[in-house]
Amino acid sequence: MTSVYGVTMYGAKLQIYKQISTLPEESLPGELHLPASVYLARCTFKALEEMFSSARSIQVCIHERRYFLNHYMCCHILKATQINV
Repeated sequence: MTSVYGVTMYGAKLQIYKQISTLPEESLPGELHLPASVYLARCTFKALEEMFSSARSIQVCIHERRYFLNHYMCCHILKATQINV
């Protein structure tokens, strides 16, 4: 279950509820299955949000460094070429 597959909060809750429903009654009483599945679905989506925002930050950082290096190298090569002319 990931956001890549377009799982909604409702779908996530149902998937988690299905898994929780298999637990023995002494592990988690039946009346807590629905609230627990809602809570766990929210936690799952929050974790995915944090994970993807961190990945996006890394992409931005790499792009900025690449741009800087490309710009620096082009300027350096142009200056070296002008000196040798």
